[in-house]
Amino acid sequence: MNNSRNKKMITILGVLIVMLLGVALYMTYFQLFEAKFYADHDYNSRNWVDESSILRGTIRDADGNSLAYSQRNEDGSMQRINAYYYMYTPIIGYTDPELGKSGIEQKYNKELLNIPDNYDFISQLESAYNRSERGKDVYLTIDSDIQSYMYDLLEGYKGAIVVIEPSTGNIVSMISRPSFNVNRLKENWNSLIESDDGVLINRATQGLYTPGSIFKIISSIALLENNVDLDYIDNGSTTINGYTISNYANREYGEIDLRKALIHSSNTYFSDKSKELDNIDLLRVTNSFMLGKAYDFDVNRSLSRIPYKNNLDELEKAVTAFGQGKTMVTPLDMASMVAAIANDGIMMKPRLVNKTLDGEVITEFSPVQLSKAVPKDINDRMVDYLTDTATENNRILDDGTKLAGKSGTAETDTLEHSWYVGFGPAESPRYAIAIVLEHAGVENSQGAGRIFNRAMEFLLRQ
Repeated sequence: MNNSRNKKMITILGVLIVMLLGVALYMTYFQLFEAKFYADHDYNSRNWVDESSILRGTIRDADGNSLAYSQRNEDGSMQRINAYYYMYTPIIGYTDPELGKSGIEQKYNKELLNIPDNYDFISQLESAYNRSERGKDVYLTIDSDIQSYMYDLLEGYKGAIVVIEPSTGNIVSMISRPSFNVNRLKENWNSLIESDDGVLINRATQGLYTPGSIFKIISSIALLENNVDLDYIDNGSTTINGYTISNYANREYGEIDLRKALIHSSNTYFSDKSKELDNIDLLRVTNSFMLGKAYDFDVNRSLSRIPYKNNLDELEKAVTAFGQGKTMVTPLDMASMVAAIANDGIMMKPRLVNKTLDGEVITEFSPVQLSKAVPKDINDRMVDYLTDTATENNRILDDGTKLAGKSGTAETDTLEHSWYVGFGPAESPRYAIAIVLEHAGVENSQGAGRIFNRAMEFLLRQ
């Protein structure tokens, strides 16, 4: 009898030990692998407890001017105030205990609340006693003078502008219009989410657009890298798999090479030349520019959609070669592409945040190289081609300063998008720009190019 009872006790004890071990193993796994995810999550109530007791850090521009800051009200509650109601909203985003977070407010929530990097129990316990009553300040790379000018350039348009320093990857301006008054977020929330204008989307990083002829830059590099014969007779149209591809207004350019094909933006040239390239040849170039590739960025970023991995047939490859078909790109990716060409073919990681400040402790973030996108000899030729393309199409400054770039008119189901990507000065680039005007239409197909000129006139006076 006693033996039977002892066996039952041992069995029960064994089950309890196994259960306790299971809980211990799960907690260990959670602390090692899952804690960071849940600690950073928007809906982690602990973060809102932190925010009710800690003054959220200030978000500043490159010169230290306050863009978003918190103040404590008389009743002890915290109020977040944005100095610029619209211009910075797509970058800075919002923070609200009911509506969540977006933009820099989301990505740098931990820094703004001074939440420690370590997620184990001991570290969290120590931080509870040693915690600052104020979060870290976050300094952006954005220049407010440039930001204000670029914002005004997009008045009346839907679209985006991204301006990058090629040698550092610093984004000195990022515009997405239309925008909204973040200081009135809660009262306008229902109308914002029901709006057809997509105001809650940062078009510069999340907008996906057909690229049109700016994608001929990718095709050009692939042709040069694969030593394809660059000579061609342009008859104004070509037929591939029974489908006729034409130049704009069916224009014939006769005997041309790659340089002239870019200047005239010949669709037939790039369509026919794509027959001499394999999908992998083109995919290699898009990969080198990180198109469709994930990397850590300071706000949410959509991945460009590059169809070459799907083993396109001859017709699909032909229309993709001049920027139509299923290709979709973000303005950020296109700005990074031309910034790499402006930087001797070396692509720097684009960034919006330069440093954080915790009291007197400054943490600076150094520029990071993402890839060697283009071999130096080929890149030099592309700079020459894009300089000639810009010059021949009146993209030159009043003082004679030469620029480099390429326009694009992207066909959609409705009105066309107007694109321009480029950099300046052509000989010693300081800034690279991507501009897209959403559904601008054929009558305004050069709208992005005109904005490019005005933007460069302003930038090169800085």
